[in-house]
Amino acid sequence: MISAGLAALTAIAARNLPLSAPVQNSMILATAIAWSVSWLSYIALSWALTRSDKSFYGLFGGGVLLRLAALGALAYGVHQNARFSTAAALLTYVACLLVFLLLESWFLIKQQTQGTDGF
Repeated sequence: MISAGLAALTAIAARNLPLSAPVQNSMILATAIAWSVSWLSYIALSWALTRSDKSFYGLFGGGVLLRLAALGALAYGVHQNARFSTAAALLTYVACLLVFLLLESWFLIKQQTQGTDGF
């Protein structure tokens, strides 16, 4: 929930800042992709938390590969399309991913110690 709120705030801020249309579009697209891969990774790790260490680390590695694949797809997609700014998309993706990774880690630790959910 918190990560979705942050993603929505980023998208709203991108629309309201005095930026060019390609930069705005890139920020919104990158935020949506970063939130999507972070959410999928969190759901998988949350499930694996109660399973074996092998499944947890396997899904952790899968989340890393998913983020890398999303970065490559984003870079290729925005580079091929003039409606997007490559630099803005990649910088926004990395910044959002960093914030979402910190939130994911915090919620996984909280879930493991208290048994709660909320990402």
